[in-house]
Amino acid sequence: MKKIFLILSVLAATIFGAQAAINIPQQPNPPRLVNDFAHLLQANEQDALEQKLKDFSDSTSTQITVVIIDSLRGYAIEDYALEILRQWGVGQKGKNNGCVFLVAMADHLFRIENGYGLEGALPDGVCRLIELHEVTPSFKKGNFYEGIDNGTTAIMQATKVEYKADATENATPKKFPALAIVLIIIVLIIIFSRNNRGGNGGTLINGGGFGGFILGSALGGGGFSSSGGSDLGGGGFGGFGGGSGGGGGATGSW
Repeated sequence: MKKIFLILSVLAATIFGAQAAINIPQQPNPPRLVNDFAHLLQANEQDALEQKLKDFSDSTSTQITVVIIDSLRGYAIEDYALEILRQWGVGQKGKNNGCVFLVAMADHLFRIENGYGLEGALPDGVCRLIELHEVTPSFKKGNFYEGIDNGTTAIMQATKVEYKADATENATPKKFPALAIVLIIIVLIIIFSRNNRGGNGGTLINGGGFGGFILGSALGGGGFSSSGGSDLGGGGFGGFGGGSGGGGGATGSW
C-alpha cells in the first residue's frame, strides 16, 4: 500500500513539475494587450487591435490579450495558453475576467483561453463557434489580422451576451483527458485494495484527502499551476490585474 501511495505521489509531483516548467514569453514592458513575438502583424494592424482591446478593457474591465508566437516548442497549446493567462495575470484579480487569444504560427494552432469569470458568458461551446466561424476561415486564407480581429470582436460580443450564434451548433464537448482516466484508475485500485483489507476506503476521497485532490485536479480542468500575476493597476491599460483561469476555451487549427 505504501509503495502504491509513493508511486502515485511521485507521478503527481512529476506531472505538476512539468506543467510549471513551461517557458512562456516574458511580458513586454510597458505591458501591451497585443503581443506579436512572431512579427506577423503590420504596425498599423497592431495599433488598431491594441486600441480596440484597450477601449474594451477600459469600458468593461475585461482584458483580452493577443499573443502570437513562432512555435509551441512541443508544449500543448492548452497548457501554454493557460500558463500565459495565469503567469501574466490576465484579467482583474477577484473577477478573473481575462482571455488569452494565442496563435502559434509554426504549429498552425490557435487557442481561446478564458478566465474563471468568463466561463458563464464564454463557455467552451461558444469559444468553439468563434473558432470555427470567425477565425479559422480567415486563417486558412492567410488573412491572420482579419481572423484575429474577427475573433476578438466575437469574444467581446460573447462577454456582453451579444454573440448570436447557437452555442450547440457544431460545438464539440471537451475531450476527457487520458491523464484523468489513468489517475482515476489508480485511485480506484487503492480504494478497492483498502476495502479488501477491511480498511476505510473512503478516507482517500472524503475530507479533502490526497485522492480527492487528484480527482479534483483531473476532473476540474484546472491545470496544475497556482494563480499568477500581480495587481499592476494604473490608468488606461496600465497592466494586467492578477486574474486566473481553469482551462476553459477552445483550440483551432488551419
